[in-house]
Amino acid sequence: MDSFIDHEVAASVVKKRRHYTSKQRILLVGEGDFSFSLSLATAFGFATGMVATSLDSK
Repeated sequence: MDSFIDHEVAASVVKKRRHYTSKQRILLVGEGDFSFSLSLATAFGFATGMVATSLDSK
C-alpha cells in the first residue's frame, strides 16, 4: 500500500464523520492520548487541518 497522499486530491474530497468534515479546521485541546485525533485523521485519510494538544504535567 502506498502511503503517499496527494494533498490537492485529498482536499478536494469532503469526508464527513458525524459532527466533523474534512474541510473544517479542527483544534483539539487537552486530547490526552491523542486517540480521538487519530480516529479523525484515520477516518479522513489525512490531518492537514487538525491541531491536537495535550498537557504533560510531569
